[in-house]
Amino acid sequence: MLHDSYFTLSFIARKARALRNGEYPIFVRITVSGQISEMNLGRSVAPEN
Repeated sequence: MLHDSYFTLSFIARKARALRNGEYPIFVRITVSGQISEMNLGRSVAPEN
């Protein structure tokens, strides 16, 4: 029996974890067949962007 496997890739700016300089850290969320993994990219973005 064949199972369809799929993945999604999402980039999220986390407002709840704002840095001291006011920027939001960027996280990536990878979902493969319903299993979620999330990690910090080590980058941040200004709120107006």
